[in-house]
Amino acid sequence: MCVLRYVLLQVPGFLLVLALLWIAWSNEWISAFTFFLVILILIFKDVLLYPFYKSALQPGPTDMASKLHGAEALVRLPLDPVGQIYIRGEIWKARSVGDVPIPSGTRVVVTDHNGLTLQVRPVRDEPDQY
Repeated sequence: MCVLRYVLLQVPGFLLVLALLWIAWSNEWISAFTFFLVILILIFKDVLLYPFYKSALQPGPTDMASKLHGAEALVRLPLDPVGQIYIRGEIWKARSVGDVPIPSGTRVVVTDHNGLTLQVRPVRDEPDQY
């Protein structure tokens, strides 16, 4: 899927260069060797740059709330069960997981969202004991 998207993004530029090369070749401004050399260089360039574009072409979260999953925040207004948190320089409406009250100043982590309301749970500082 990413390869197809990448190829489709390259087609307009390739066709433009091809048209300009055709005009230059038909007016004898460039040789046939130069014409084909430039085409080969363009194809080689696309093959070489694809790994760098691949991650940008993959679909990802489309909304800001999805991008906050797993991020830590600070409770601004107590969650009982709904309140406000401060996360990445913004204030968001939040609901505690399981509707458990969480006091102001508690560090929480975003686990999910429902619309623009983030679902959070308190951050546990101590490691799990086995």
